[in-house]
Amino acid sequence: MIYPYPPGAAATSGGPHFTESVGFQISTNYWDPNGTGPWVDLMRYQNGRRVLYQHEGYFAGTDHVITLGPTAMWTSGEAHGTATDISARTRGRFQPEAGTSFHVAA
Repeated sequence: MIYPYPPGAAATSGGPHFTESVGFQISTNYWDPNGTGPWVDLMRYQNGRRVLYQHEGYFAGTDHVITLGPTAMWTSGEAHGTATDISARTRGRFQPEAGTSFHVAA
């Protein structure tokens, strides 16, 4: 299970907004014993065009925060997309374990 949450009180009502930061709460059956996971892939789209892709490791000692824009292709406005926990390993490769969709308001 994975779902976004505002770190501290960063997000205003109505969910996360453009330029705000989010973190993710992850519930997984797989935690890498070497401390290299879990990982989160975050993708945001506007009008079918990917405007943000971020691959973040949720390791011990990291801040676990992703900023929702701006990017070179996402300069303003709302976006929609997914966050996926890719912690599970199959044959030595990371595989999607859980995911969620959420909207980012303008």
